[in-house]
Amino acid sequence: MRGLPKQYHTIADFNNVAAQGTAEKEAAKDALRALQAARYIWKQTEILEDGQEGISDDTHRVIDTQNEAQEPVRAQMELVLDEYSAFSRMGWTVQTAAEFLAA
Repeated sequence: MRGLPKQYHTIADFNNVAAQGTAEKEAAKDALRALQAARYIWKQTEILEDGQEGISDDTHRVIDTQNEAQEPVRAQMELVLDEYSAFSRMGWTVQTAAEFLAA
């Protein structure tokens, strides 16, 4: 392999790149931070009725969208942990990621 990988597919990929040197280790840590940040997704929790406000804060938002009949509606969304994220699929946990980032 020459240079840094464009994608990481396993935890071993992160460890192999980190073992190459200081700059590579920092690049692997940056990639892990990005992977860790991308483990949350917006999930629709309900369709709001006319006049209903909904919740808007760091983990909730209201968006304009369409229902199954292609009619405009307002939907309540919640920021939730994506169990199918690349972070989870690779086998990372918050603890193992923290240990890798601290090393």
